Amino acid sequence: MVLPRIAYNNLVPTSTLTSVSTVADGGALANVKSWGRYSFWLPTGAGPHYAEVDFGSNKTINCFCIAGSDCSGTVKMQRWNGSSFVDWLEVVANGDGSPLYVFAGASQLTSKVKFTFPTITALSVLFVGQDMELPEGIGPGWSDPIMAQIIETSPEISREGYWLGAAMLRKNARLTLNLKNVDAGWAKTNWTPFHNTCQLNPFCLNWQSDNYPTSATFCHNNKFIPATFPRPFFMDMGVEFDAEAGPA
Repeated sequence: MVLPRIAYNNLVPTSTLTSVSTVADGGALANVKSWGRYSFWLPTGAGPHYAEVDFGSNKTINCFCIAGSDCSGTVKMQRWNGSSFVDWLEVVANGDGSPLYVFAGASQLTSKVKFTFPTITALSVLFVGQDMELPEGIGPGWSDPIMAQIIETSPEISREGYWLGAAMLRKNARLTLNLKNVDAGWAKTNWTPFHNTCQLNPFCLNWQSDNYPTSATFCHNNKFIPATFPRPFFMDMGVEFDAEAGPA
């Protein structure tokens, strides 16, 4: 079974970020600390561009995520082994703005990481940390976020009342992730911190990475479904969210 993964406990907002790249006005690397899609790192000039994330002390990590980016080529994340940066995780980005979610089978303890972007002019969201693997797979009724996108439009009518067509405002996929009959101990240890953190913060979801390469999703505008006990010692829970999955 392919188990979904959620990345929400981001180390980037509390880390020191550095880059030697020049940037456009208002496009400092520190903008990615906001965890939001409204501010951007805007490096200028020919790549590759590099970005370092210094945690200040050793932290356990196993993944990185990117959203709101036009990066293309092989994006690499190196980790510090105490004396130098060594290759660790990488992914090929196609430059279409789709979120990326890359994880390793084993976590590593490191104090800083370094990213290499062959080609990039904008990056909004950068996540580095340790993700959470859910105890069960996606159930029936789940929709591929890309196929679930619905175009929201703004109809335009002239002063004389003539129909002028409609302008597209955005593509939106409103989805719900449900977990059924989950061990109550797991829920208390894992779901509760996620619930408390992401009431107001976004998160990244990798819902079927092993055999569906476009399964990375940036999730925001979250609404948690109250957890219930279907039977003793087991719980049902879920979260509804807007899913940003890239072009449809």
